[in-house]
Amino acid sequence: MPRFSPCLVLLCLVVTWAAATPARAQCAPKGAAALDVRACGARDASQPAFAQHDSSAAIRSALAASKLIEIPAGTWLVSQIVIPTGTTIRTHGMSTVLRQLPASMPGKPGEANRDFPMILVQGSDVELGSFKAVGNSSLDRGEWNHAVSIASPAGSIARIRLGDVFGESLRGDVVMIDGGVGGRGNAGTVSQVSFGTITGHNVLRSMMSINGGTAIRGVAVGDAATGGHCGYRTLDLEPNHWNEAPDDVVIGAVVGGSLQLASADFPAKVVGTVTIGSVDLSSARQQRPVPDYVDGKTGSSYFDTSVGLIASGWHKLRIDELSIAGKSRAAIMAPLSSRPGDGVIELGRYQGSANATDPGSPYPEIFCAGCGRLRIEQGASSLPVPSGGATAKYFVSGGRDSAGTLTVLEIARFTLRGGGAFAATSAGGYFRNIVVTDSVETPTTAALFIDVSNSVIDKLQVGGARTLFFRGANNVVMRTDLAQPALRRGLAADHVVLGAADGAEPPPR
Repeated sequence: MPRFSPCLVLLCLVVTWAAATPARAQCAPKGAAALDVRACGARDASQPAFAQHDSSAAIRSALAASKLIEIPAGTWLVSQIVIPTGTTIRTHGMSTVLRQLPASMPGKPGEANRDFPMILVQGSDVELGSFKAVGNSSLDRGEWNHAVSIASPAGSIARIRLGDVFGESLRGDVVMIDGGVGGRGNAGTVSQVSFGTITGHNVLRSMMSINGGTAIRGVAVGDAATGGHCGYRTLDLEPNHWNEAPDDVVIGAVVGGSLQLASADFPAKVVGTVTIGSVDLSSARQQRPVPDYVDGKTGSSYFDTSVGLIASGWHKLRIDELSIAGKSRAAIMAPLSSRPGDGVIELGRYQGSANATDPGSPYPEIFCAGCGRLRIEQGASSLPVPSGGATAKYFVSGGRDSAGTLTVLEIARFTLRGGGAFAATSAGGYFRNIVVTDSVETPTTAALFIDVSNSVIDKLQVGGARTLFFRGANNVVMRTDLAQPALRRGLAADHVVLGAADGAEPPPR
């Protein structure tokens, strides 16, 4: 039997170990360059030899070794990567693909990817480059398998920069900004978050959810091609009892199917101030995800194309340009009574098209019963012209806040075609430079303004003979092309009419 030198045996063992673990020996930064995760053992799963290679441990090792790492172009299988304080992750844009390991892969327990965000940011001063995230919505369980979740484990985290993220087949959101880790009751806070364009394809829940956080700045949520392919909302701002309410949110654009501001902990918490440059919502853009997003208790689907903007328990929403089309129930639905001083919606320009078309729905195009104040600076819309005894639709209706104060409606430079009443249930506002054409008077829309009081109507043009007021009191009409008989018909209280079409200027009664 041949005999080998102990030194030779030791040398062979060392060489074998080195060949088996070459990446570990190189998993260290070199000067100021970013540490490539391949040096720590990550492998591109788009290559057949590494199709099931889990790169999670390698990326974690890179994060432990350096504050500056690079995930290059390729497909990288991961379970969950936690991003600590002071980390910068460079990518190659959408050529960097992070694919979540499915729960059915060998060695993975059946619940491995239930409520399990792919990227979990838990530290301050973090920068994460643009990338594509691919999930396993048909294989995994739960609804919190987000591509990115930003959540504080304790205390506060701040100054987080996120590039563009495209999510596909995710059983959750593309991006979630949350207060507590995974939304499980931690009272941490998040602030000073910025992001690029967040969108995706076949997303179970929302393109983006903001459950908590302050000083949030973003480029866009959704796009014309994919912004509606999700099971819930394109953008959802929805604080729960464990979050601090989102506030000081500024986003350049939202494009998709629906936008929601809705406190799940009202009246204790309300969504704060939200400002969006442009919002484009269309039912034609929406597509139901596979699998569908359903209520676990009732089995009913959350997918809904009937309403564009939903607001419930918020302070102030400002949108410079809002376009809503094809919403059969209502373009805007704000049903919940607001606290005094809350519930403000300001629209620089509103464009509505083919909304409130369901004849069985009682809602107007804009149902603002929960609004403290609705302001539309200019715009246009078209409602169905009723025929054959059909009920005519209102354009906008207000309501009362929790103190009993009526909604203030302020609408200017607006043209409405069709429908019945222009506005209902408001007080203390104004209507300036309003043009109404093809409007029809019916028993349910007995006048252009119903239950409107203490408001100013200045320069109203009406195509056809219509009654101006039904109920309401103490309005001032500055200029209108309606004649006195139409103005006075059906009045139940005093109004001041100046400059009617027939020139009469009667004093207040």
